[in-house]
Amino acid sequence: MKLLRIACILLLLSCCKDDDDQTNNTIQNPVDALPELTHEGKNTIGCLVNGEVFLPKGHIIQGNKIANYTSFKYFQIQMAIKEAPILRSVFIQFSTEVKGLEVGRKYELNAISPDINSGWGEYSYSDSTPENNYYNSYDTTNEFTGELIINHIDYSNYTVSGTFWFDAKLEGSTEVVEIREGRFDMEFLN
Repeated sequence: MKLLRIACILLLLSCCKDDDDQTNNTIQNPVDALPELTHEGKNTIGCLVNGEVFLPKGHIIQGNKIANYTSFKYFQIQMAIKEAPILRSVFIQFSTEVKGLEVGRKYELNAISPDINSGWGEYSYSDSTPENNYYNSYDTTNEFTGELIINHIDYSNYTVSGTFWFDAKLEGSTEVVEIREGRFDMEFLN
């Protein structure tokens, strides 16, 4: 009987060992808190902004996560966090001359341009309180760039998945935001 008790105590201690790796139930590696890399139209999106987890939340009229692929030439994804009065968002847009996204292709994100076959990324931060009331937009440039890769697209079910990263600079400042480990698996509007 004593041997059985010791075996049970050892079993309980070995099961609790992993809890010590997480302080206050926080995740040690922020990437682990991001959505899985899937391609099933699960309507998931997330990334790291300066190393911190960025997942859509809060009520926004147009939705806190959006994917559009207008006329199969203009692609956009956006996600936002609204914690009134603060609104933060990550936005990517690019256009293609030829209809259809190419799976596996790296779409470059750089300076904002009206040209076809161009893309850009933006991180924005706004505060709508009367005493602050500002909007900061960090944009990719020719110096601060990034990329978006399409991993899967299903035109009949209107789903698209991929990954992205970019660096974006606040105009007139030296401040740069790093967007990393971005991934999405979204239904898109056409």
